[in-house]
Amino acid sequence: EADLIAHVWSSEALSDLKINRVILETSSSQLPQFLALHAVPWNLHTLWKRLRKALDHLKCRHFLVRKECNRVASTIATSALQSQWHQSYISANGPRWLDASIRREASHAA
Repeated sequence: EADLIAHVWSSEALSDLKINRVILETSSSQLPQFLALHAVPWNLHTLWKRLRKALDHLKCRHFLVRKECNRVASTIATSALQSQWHQSYISANGPRWLDASIRREASHAA
């Protein structure tokens, strides 16, 4: 359920910001289930509908990545949860405190 909520929130935020073309990376192995209603438990159908509605406004591609490959995202998520922030980093021009980590991770991905 937590993974589905994370996908709903991120997709809704991107849709609200009118960002059209995105690549969504996740380390959740449940991603294929999130995209098919028949695989989602009945009590999560409302969340699934919110996800589909948000995704309908986006041109996006989904990729499954190993947790080790996306330390920046994990650091942001941990920080947001610990601080109980409910505002997107995107709207605040990104997390400046992670610039070095972002550059390091990007250089390893290239």
